[in-house]
Amino acid sequence: MFMARNNKFILSSLFYCVVYAAGLLFFCHVISFSGKWYSPDPYHRGQVEAFLRGDLALSHDPRALDFDLCWSGGGVQQVWGLGVPIWQLPFDLAARLVGVKAFPDQFALTIFMSLAALLVIKTFLGGTLDFASDKPSVEDGLITSVGAISIGLIFPPFLSDLSAQEGIHSEVLAYTYLFGLMLACGMVAVLRRPDWRRYGLLCAVAGFGGLIRPTLIVYGVATIIPAAVGMWRYEKAQRLGPSSSKSTPARTILRLIAGAALFCIGNGILWGTNLIRFGDGFEFGHKLNLQDDALLRNIYAIRFDYPFYREPIWRAGRDLFGSLFRAPHTALGDAYASGIFPGQSPTFRWHYFSFATYGIVYFGLVVGGWLSGLCSWSALRLNRKVTREAALVDVALTSWSLLSCLGLVAFYLKGPFVASRYMIDFAPSFVAAIIVAWRGMVRAVPSRCGKLPFVRWIALACLIGWQGWEISQRDFPDHGSVTWKSVAPASKPRVAQAMPGGLPTSYKLGEDLGAYGIRFNGTGWNPRIGTLDACVILFVDSPQFLELQLTRKDNLSGDPAGLDCIRAKIGLELLKRRSIERTANGWRLLFEGPTRAMYKDGVQQVAIAMIATDALRQFDVAWELKQVSWRR
Repeated sequence: MFMARNNKFILSSLFYCVVYAAGLLFFCHVISFSGKWYSPDPYHRGQVEAFLRGDLALSHDPRALDFDLCWSGGGVQQVWGLGVPIWQLPFDLAARLVGVKAFPDQFALTIFMSLAALLVIKTFLGGTLDFASDKPSVEDGLITSVGAISIGLIFPPFLSDLSAQEGIHSEVLAYTYLFGLMLACGMVAVLRRPDWRRYGLLCAVAGFGGLIRPTLIVYGVATIIPAAVGMWRYEKAQRLGPSSSKSTPARTILRLIAGAALFCIGNGILWGTNLIRFGDGFEFGHKLNLQDDALLRNIYAIRFDYPFYREPIWRAGRDLFGSLFRAPHTALGDAYASGIFPGQSPTFRWHYFSFATYGIVYFGLVVGGWLSGLCSWSALRLNRKVTREAALVDVALTSWSLLSCLGLVAFYLKGPFVASRYMIDFAPSFVAAIIVAWRGMVRAVPSRCGKLPFVRWIALACLIGWQGWEISQRDFPDHGSVTWKSVAPASKPRVAQAMPGGLPTSYKLGEDLGAYGIRFNGTGWNPRIGTLDACVILFVDSPQFLELQLTRKDNLSGDPAGLDCIRAKIGLELLKRRSIERTANGWRLLFEGPTRAMYKDGVQQVAIAMIATDALRQFDVAWELKQVSWRR
């Protein structure tokens, strides 16, 4: 009887979750009745096609490079993770079996969102109801659960990300947010009903988060730590209780180690695929991706150095706090400008805010949630009269929120870039804290209002009203989804007409580098007149060395000490400078060839820093590049 009613609840909830997911995506203009069901960026679809070919690279032709892709390991690689394409792969296979060319990208997102919503509802509502009597349980009320579900599933910053016109970036962050919610719910399920099989499954699933987005590794660690502590305490209670469990501390430790090993499986796959794709297991492609001239200083920062890395902790913290809670809703001007928001550091850093994220009210709610969780922990420690399960859930969510938030702060504190989309990484952590704040507030209402139970309904109405007001203050432009007719040609690799014979052994002044058909080849260098930007990107073939011939723009002889700031990398390897020599027309810089085998043969990507790091804000390259050679 109980199982039948439980299954009926899950099935009915699943129907409403699908309606919720589809409705939310319609509201955010991600899908439409006109057939716009596909992502405007074809890179996840291209990765699915690569999987079906038994490959990890989108293409092995450098002429297929496009914005934000990278060339590594002899292939064109996308830098947005393998997790979403892995999720889309079985749907594409099923579609092909019935004669459909491709399963709609946004339908795959709808299914993922529906499953996440089902898990949230099961955690906060299904765990609340006693299915034998259909009455609210003592430890939690229906109002509390509905509020928690509303906070998680209609979180305004999440909706802003969904509708943001940032293509694949928005989609990956949507999966990231939903996966983070699923991890939190899975942790709560394990702590409510401790079971080693559930714990093992949670650890295994958490380990695959990094394939979606690297920041989900932080959430994975934040998930298994409270779950492990909960399982340890459960086993200890079983040993000391009347049941006299045969479990021993050593056996419990072995099981916890097994859980950690399961967590490492997914992360091991991530490390291995990173090694194959980018040449380093800890590299996710962001030190190799290619962008246009407007973002050359970003390329410089991620490949070589940036001033904000040496920023004092207190000033970096103030900058990050301002980026999270005091940034403007939209500031699409100069992302390198000063004074974009209160508390911004004067040190050079890229700040790009394209849609609304959080405000100062969110900071108050998050801190309130942490304090409420601390009170619940204190009540448990002092054995005060408190509903134990509700308090355990609050303590677990608070621990999860704090651990993940601290990990993300460490990750972003001194990074070279800050953007609205990066701040969405904090959303699951903040949501968990706000849910704890809501649960604590509702539990506090009866003790203060006595015979006024309707006050809790007023509180729920205020919560939903605040969310509605927050949503109304945000922009929801057309996400940019396209029809299959539009996406099919874009799914094909971009191939330009190239000169026969491949790449030469050098590039000279006056040469048309675009003739080789490789996009971004020569970015930062004007080969007609020799002028340079902060950073230069070149593509070379089987480099044995790297030789630069430069002259001063002012036709003066120049000081060789001014050439010390010039550095060069092939892929991830920083080349060792061999010599600086005076020539009849200027100076000759010679760098030794790469030592790593993967960079010695075939087409390679070269990055050259032309200025000192401290000159990134306002720079003027004093040199002109006349010739680049890499093989005799």
